[in-house]
Amino acid sequence: MSEVKAYRGSCHCGAVSFTVETDLAQPFDCNCSRCRRVASVMVAAPASAFTLHSGADMLVRYQFNKHVIEHLFCRQCGIQSFSRGTNADGSAGVVVNLGCLEGAPVPERQAVFRYDGANA
Repeated sequence: MSEVKAYRGSCHCGAVSFTVETDLAQPFDCNCSRCRRVASVMVAAPASAFTLHSGADMLVRYQFNKHVIEHLFCRQCGIQSFSRGTNADGSAGVVVNLGCLEGAPVPERQAVFRYDGANA
């Protein structure tokens, strides 16, 4: 089992910055219509493990389908470094783009869990 660590993250231009505490144990991608197009590898965490340090005013929200996830993009560079929403159990959660975390290893694509968001 991986160790929980605090990772700093940001969008490409640095306007949006945050910290997330996670163990990176279960990286995943998703096959929903939006995720297929961006092809990012993500990691989930409880909302309580996420702190937005800067850039709240730079975030642009996009929602679709059931409107339970806020896909948030930096209005300057366009990078979606994280999303937030409601988990299936009703708890608040975040999903972080693994590529936006400083010092996080790049996972082998074969090791990434495939979430079937197209049929969820």
